[in-house]
Amino acid sequence: TSNVQTRAVRGFSDFPLREYLGQGIAATLNTDNRTVSGTTLLQEYRRLSVAPQEALALLRNSVRAAFLPAGERQALRQEVDARWQAWLSGGE
Repeated sequence: TSNVQTRAVRGFSDFPLREYLGQGIAATLNTDNRTVSGTTLLQEYRRLSVAPQEALALLRNSVRAAFLPAGERQALRQEVDARWQAWLSGGE
């Protein structure tokens, strides 16, 4: 949303997220400032029509980029994967 608001891109359909992921770029999806942009992370995913496998890639990229000690990063990755599997099976 902030990229649209600042005119870094013309609109949500112009945001190169799929291009980045296709090129293997470790893209993540974030909210820069929820109070200024008036958005949530879920709204960002919806506005960009993020497909489930893209969402998983973005989540995993976020874990890799997290400022955490290696052990905590690994635990977070395991939690993300476990919650993803639970979501796929209708548990969450």
